[in-house]
Amino acid sequence: MTRAVLLAVTLAAPLRVHGAPVVTSSGAATAPRSYAVIFDGGSTGTRVHVFSWLSGPQAGPTIDGLPDVRAEPGGHLKVKPGISSFESNPEEAGASILPLIELAERVVPREEHSRTLVMLRATAGMRLVSRRRAQRVYASLYEAVARRNTFTSTRRQHFGTLSGDDEGVFGWLSANYLLRRSGRIPQMGAVGALDLGGGSTQITLQAPPSLHLDLRSQIDPRHAGDSLARPSTQREPSPPSVALPSGEVFVFTHSHLGFGNKAVLASLTEAEAASCLAAGVNTSWEPCNRSRDYQRFLQRGARPITLLGKGSFAHCDAAVRRQAARALCEYDDARLRTLVGKDPLTTEDALMWRCFDLTYAARLLTDGYGFDPNAPVIDFMGDVDGVEVEWTLGALLNELMLLAEANGFAGHASHGGSGAGGGFGASKVLALLAAALAAFFLLPRVCGETRRLIRLRGGGRAQLLNKW
Repeated sequence: MTRAVLLAVTLAAPLRVHGAPVVTSSGAATAPRSYAVIFDGGSTGTRVHVFSWLSGPQAGPTIDGLPDVRAEPGGHLKVKPGISSFESNPEEAGASILPLIELAERVVPREEHSRTLVMLRATAGMRLVSRRRAQRVYASLYEAVARRNTFTSTRRQHFGTLSGDDEGVFGWLSANYLLRRSGRIPQMGAVGALDLGGGSTQITLQAPPSLHLDLRSQIDPRHAGDSLARPSTQREPSPPSVALPSGEVFVFTHSHLGFGNKAVLASLTEAEAASCLAAGVNTSWEPCNRSRDYQRFLQRGARPITLLGKGSFAHCDAAVRRQAARALCEYDDARLRTLVGKDPLTTEDALMWRCFDLTYAARLLTDGYGFDPNAPVIDFMGDVDGVEVEWTLGALLNELMLLAEANGFAGHASHGGSGAGGGFGASKVLALLAAALAAFFLLPRVCGETRRLIRLRGGGRAQLLNKW
């Protein structure tokens, strides 16, 4: 199995993302701002994030050798559906992100358009799409950007699927970077990151370099029964490492495809899903092929099923199970609507399923990862100082380290990911959780390595990245 501590991306001509120097009224040159536009192709929708940072010799202080990257005000937007929904009609994928491109064009100064770094990486939803169809989707997305002839440095190689390992490491890098910049942790790697998305969930934390892990390759839930029946034949001599400017950090990372909150919700039965929906709410729901109601769904013509919410913690807990969500499960539709607008990142539709979200997250943390439910070691994070904690920031930091290395700047290295989302050859994934959700998944044997690692880390804090 290949392992990469440093990935050197070969570019025909290294992309320059430095803006022009700014000259003040006194005649002194100040550091220019450089810009990046990062598209996050999630399982339920696509987001755009616009970042900027000071570049060049006058750039000023760094965060442990990394540039001081800032999220641009107004540079964030999400559209639905996710790009994986265009699997059967890939030529239509590009049009879905036009509102995001237009926003980025407004936020990035016109004079910087030609130098702006543009990347699109998709996550769990696209990992289940065949390579041939995925390439057609990405070609459509790339053409949507290229045809506008504004971000002229855009390259096809920057459009692709992010591996689960890369997603986990980039989320971990983002959380540690933001907390380090705010002075809340003493060094990079001080916290672990648990990322719960719609289609997958990731866990990443610093590991002792002497730790030996015995784990199978990433498990595709479509073939989980076969994968789990075979004993592991792969053994990694040590955890993979991330080479930061401040030093090398060994990490433990796993991505669990099919265990994001939306994927698990789709694996419930119709009655179970209704019990996890706010009381009195009418909304549509579609089962996936792991649900016992899937064949009945197909027989009905695969039309979305309209549910009447029961808001029953007892029944939702029987499907997912854990006490932490009890209070929110008792909120009815009217009471939930009073929470609309409290959090700009939480939509009204998302609030309707908070009973399920919290029940699942609580069980994932305790029954899945083995955290003590009474130990205060988990912090839920949406942002740090106004910047969202997302893998997109970590991916940008990694790309900047790669560019610095390609351009010959000393002191920069990177996580070993692939330019098209192929991922470094790390030891991968345990299946987790679904004892009450999908009987063919096994929990205790596979989760043992994660729990052992958490004990080895001495019970350090973890940050749960909330992307619901």
